[in-house]
Amino acid sequence: NSWLCYLAANQKDCWIGFTEGIHLNLPFLEAGDRKQIRILRLDPQLPFPSEFLQCAVWAAIEYDSEKTSH
Repeated sequence: NSWLCYLAANQKDCWIGFTEGIHLNLPFLEAGDRKQIRILRLDPQLPFPSEFLQCAVWAAIEYDSEKTSH
């Protein structure tokens, strides 16, 4: 088993990081300087991006299922 995602925050930013994000072909996930993890940035001034989060979680679950079934 592996971590699917995590929530991170500091005084300037808040995001949800997907540990296998490199394998998720989702344009709304940011790579930045990261090699593997991709993040969904959260802006407290905007509505919560629930559709994006749901899509990313399902894609991560699907990838994890395929990875562990082989």
